[in-house]
Amino acid sequence: MRVRVIVVLIALLGVTLGLSSCSPPAAPLPTAPAATALPAPTTTVVVPASWSVPVAPGASCPTAGPPATTFGQAQWDSFLANLAVQANLANPTHATLTGLRIEFPVGCYYVDSPVYLDANHPLVDTVIDGGYTGNPANSPQFVQTTVPDCATGPSMLTVQNAASWRLQLTGLTVQGSAPATPPYCGSDPGGIAVAGPAGSTGPHDVSIVGNSIHNTWGDNLYVGIVDHLLADGNTLRVAGRQSMSVVAGHDITVTHNTLEYADGPAFTIETNEGSDNVSRVLIDSNAASYANAAGTDAGKLNGALWNATAAVGTTVSDVMFRNNTSKSALIMWERVGTSSSGVGAMHRVAFVSNTTTSNAGMVFLFAGDNITVTGNKVLSGPAVALGNWTDNPVTMYAAIPTKSPTVVCGTASGNTYVNSTGSTLPWRVASHNGTLTAFGYSMPAC
Repeated sequence: MRVRVIVVLIALLGVTLGLSSCSPPAAPLPTAPAATALPAPTTTVVVPASWSVPVAPGASCPTAGPPATTFGQAQWDSFLANLAVQANLANPTHATLTGLRIEFPVGCYYVDSPVYLDANHPLVDTVIDGGYTGNPANSPQFVQTTVPDCATGPSMLTVQNAASWRLQLTGLTVQGSAPATPPYCGSDPGGIAVAGPAGSTGPHDVSIVGNSIHNTWGDNLYVGIVDHLLADGNTLRVAGRQSMSVVAGHDITVTHNTLEYADGPAFTIETNEGSDNVSRVLIDSNAASYANAAGTDAGKLNGALWNATAAVGTTVSDVMFRNNTSKSALIMWERVGTSSSGVGAMHRVAFVSNTTTSNAGMVFLFAGDNITVTGNKVLSGPAVALGNWTDNPVTMYAAIPTKSPTVVCGTASGNTYVNSTGSTLPWRVASHNGTLTAFGYSMPAC
């Protein structure tokens, strides 16, 4: 009797062990960002008409503006200081302004140098509002003028004050001077930037909603140091660098944006070496398109790349790319920087249910732990000119030493592509050590 019980227990233990070895636990998904608090303005003010040149409703502003700027830092600071005087605030040249809806009427606002919206006055519960929906030409248009090709410098409109809370930019059009097609130089200035000073937590609860930002030499939308940010419903079109980049910040939500014709990635996280970290980022339900207006990607990772990179001495964690679509190749990439002084760190990054209507794509998992790649689809569609980046069958490359400091681990399942005969097949998976690629690989659980 005792022997029989022992045999049964051994058999049950074997079944249990067998199930465990065949069904490794799924990698934990990223922690979602906390919601960005929205402003609650109570008083509406309108900027002076003298700041703009009239434009007919629905018409775009001429890119060759008047000889001098019509809207600049001095005018903006004076306007805010006057509001502080009217409110009987102490120290009006640097007072915090609260509860404002600042409206910019339709017109052409010509800008030849960056305007820091909260440089001298922290803005709390404030909306900077262009008041339009639909056609960007029915909004106030901030037009970059007298800026030479490949000029360097900050973005045209910048939020930077660490004392600003619940600040929203909405209904604005920002137009740079970059051409509609490459080549670009990939330099600043960009369109809109939210970037706090080094060593701070940055502005808090900033929302960039329903704006049109296009033809910028740098990023359409740049996010530096920020604590809670929402980018929703923006059109980011033609950029010399990325449509949107995140360099530092926490609790960032990027949803329902259109990202078109960037010369670099559609969206990228790219920390600066030894600088601040990035955590809790959701990139969900955005639509990306080709690298330029001609609809080509000629041998570059343009217009479709969803990327997360942790530079040396920084950490990127809890990043979710989900339900994003592309007309170009579906390319997903995550990696860490390495040097003699150290490496970056990458934890809990997920690519879930992203799709493309092109016939090409690939995934690079070059570092990190608890990486999730599930339910992504490369559908049948037109060919894209990606040079040596074209992969069909679609392949997921997972790094092993020496390509990565450690073996990349996590979960990969349910990723498919459509081949030339219309059949739906699983992606190939390969290990990559920096020199050799070995197909038939399975990414190990962590």
